[in-house]
Amino acid sequence: MMIAVSKTKLWSVCLVLNLIPIFILGQSERFYMEVDNNKISEGETFVITAVLENIKTDAIALPDFTPFQIVSGPNKSSSFSFINGKKSSTISYQYILLATRKGKYTIKPASTNIGSKTIYSNEIIIEVTSGGSVSASVNDIKGDVNLRLEISSKKGYIGQQLLLDYVIYTRENIASYDFLNQPDDDGFYIQPLNDFRQQAQKKVINGKEYYSQVIARQVLFPQKTGDYTIGPISMQVNIPIENNRSLFFRDVKPITIKSNTLKINIAPLPAPQPEDYSGSVGETKLTGSIQKGMVNIGQAIVLNLRIEGNGDPKTTKAPKFNIPDGLEAYEPTLIQDESKQKNSHVQVVKSYEYIFIPKEAKVYTLNPELSYFDPESKTYYKVSAGSFTVNVVESGTQDKNINEETDDSNLEVQANYPVYKLEHHRWSNVTFLISIIGISLLTIGGIIYRKKKSEQIIAETNAYNNAETVAQRHLAKAARFKKDLAYGAFYEEIASATTGYVVMKYNIPHSEISAGNILQLLKDKGVLPTLLSDYEWIHKQAELARFAGTYGNMEEVYDRATRFITGMKS
Repeated sequence: MMIAVSKTKLWSVCLVLNLIPIFILGQSERFYMEVDNNKISEGETFVITAVLENIKTDAIALPDFTPFQIVSGPNKSSSFSFINGKKSSTISYQYILLATRKGKYTIKPASTNIGSKTIYSNEIIIEVTSGGSVSASVNDIKGDVNLRLEISSKKGYIGQQLLLDYVIYTRENIASYDFLNQPDDDGFYIQPLNDFRQQAQKKVINGKEYYSQVIARQVLFPQKTGDYTIGPISMQVNIPIENNRSLFFRDVKPITIKSNTLKINIAPLPAPQPEDYSGSVGETKLTGSIQKGMVNIGQAIVLNLRIEGNGDPKTTKAPKFNIPDGLEAYEPTLIQDESKQKNSHVQVVKSYEYIFIPKEAKVYTLNPELSYFDPESKTYYKVSAGSFTVNVVESGTQDKNINEETDDSNLEVQANYPVYKLEHHRWSNVTFLISIIGISLLTIGGIIYRKKKSEQIIAETNAYNNAETVAQRHLAKAARFKKDLAYGAFYEEIASATTGYVVMKYNIPHSEISAGNILQLLKDKGVLPTLLSDYEWIHKQAELARFAGTYGNMEEVYDRATRFITGMKS
């Protein structure tokens, strides 16, 4: 028998479901380290930054930077924002380190304390190459001030992200500079990195010591195949000179310098291309979510997919994947198109909304995926957003069942009272009228009571069934993430499965969602000690994964989560 759910109750269930990750995971706290360059030459410097997002703490404990030498730091900066009632804060500690010898080194995680807890960041791997060899591209540097164009690769593909650096090599102090021309954009889509910064490096070239610094960086996305020449670029540089006229101002000597030229070859993408090729070149990620797990025939199934990658935003397009029979598919809608700077490159983010209309009642499974091209290995790779299951039921079946039950209740209540006819009634008209009113009120009261009782039973049954359905869906996702070793996503799904199940089964108010409150409620409900122990242990494992980056045995976590939910059902 199908059970109907009122729109208000369904909306409440969806609201609880959407809020579960927020209360489980908190306010997006993150503690991590990042570096501006993982591969440098011996004698060069690099910048490492420890970042705390939405974490209140006074200090961090840094790892041992040996064999690197601290040139500058810590340089602390902080920011705070309050948008749409949501607070966010960021604290950064920046260090400039000098690479002293060749090798591959691991910088261990930094740590900080939150109350009695110690949490850890990620680790950083740095590769230091030999500093004795200078590339042939700078061997022709002879003057005191030079401008060089350097590119991440002289061979590329259409849609590949190439980084073009403007590098100054100087033995003089520079007061200011100004570019007199820009590279020809024929064949390229060019995007500057406006906030790019890099520290000066000390290098020895042809027996002379220079300071080099990347003063500008542009991202080039090739649009056509062929051979291209970039440069030369002219630049005016103002060199300060001493004068005796003022203690506060110095004269400058303007000079004009020209850069080298670069020869670049852009090749077409290898054939054959996969049918699900997305147009993205470079590492690409795909994530997704489904709006509802159960709909009626004719109601929309809404799937949201998000692409994150390094490819050209103009060529990256919506994923195409197999649509099950019985679904009418519409063209996806682009709901987010953003290119943002991430460290030293551009990250492309695109989100799409897919709408499918089911034509028959059955269970549909959507497996969205796409392929991207990796220019380093010259290979196409496939990524998946996971598997999404939607149960489609007959339209109006649930409402029909409720209406039929209500009609039966009507008849049953009415059958308990005699039908009065005016011509046989010996009472006065007033008495008769009062009797009729009383009977009517009793009848209506009985109907309302039965209907409310029915709705209460339906609501309780539906809440239980929804809790179980949602928990099983999260466990299925966790199983896939476990197989793919996606640690963070795995623990999010485990937390949503266990805590979410309890929240929905017992209809816990949002303000009371916490591990302590849930444990106490389970104790009050007489839940077995073994299940209480499972829940407490799972919650601690999720916290370790979230704050400390310690992931433990995912197989054991998954098994105990499954055992907890199974035990709670019985």
